Amino acid sequence: MDVNKSLEFLDVSNNQIGSVGFTAVLEALMSNNTLMRLNIALNNLKDRSPKVLCELLKVNKMIQSITLDAHTFKSNKQLKEIEKANNKFILNFILK
Repeated sequence: MDVNKSLEFLDVSNNQIGSVGFTAVLEALMSNNTLMRLNIALNNLKDRSPKVLCELLKVNKMIQSITLDAHTFKSNKQLKEIEKANNKFILNFILK
């Protein structure tokens, strides 16, 4: 996947991309240093998705806001890992 180097907002919500698609999107974003907002809610993600998100946040420090599906990212342990990876952003949750 090619990455747009000037991308500031990416909304892939409600696309049911699953964990494989989610991983592909986040790996592509590893080299993006302009993305500030990311919406990944409602995509049928699995338990390993928070770990992949943490890896992105360790590399990409520009992200300020992430919208997540609360059912996927529900455990406090997962959220604490995400917060440790980058503490300068706002997590938004969608409950559906």
